[in-house]
Amino acid sequence: LLNHLRNKTEGLSHSQGWKRKATVQLPEDTRKLRDIYLEAEYYGLEEFQRGVCSTTGIVYAMSIVDSGSNPFDAATKMYKGVKRV
Repeated sequence: LLNHLRNKTEGLSHSQGWKRKATVQLPEDTRKLRDIYLEAEYYGLEEFQRGVCSTTGIVYAMSIVDSGSNPFDAATKMYKGVKRV
């Protein structure tokens, strides 16, 4: 999916006429989800960003509470702070 978006941005896409909704199986690894979130942010895919955030409860909460920053980084920072206590 992300390779397709990169190619489309660079004018290398061969699929110019079709538009369809697709479901994507997201990984469970939060590091991989963070990377996908950053790619979606780069390409301006807000609906996809929300979908990625909703896979993890704490990340979803951080996306609502602190909408100006990366919710994955904010959740990690909060988790590390709680772990120290």
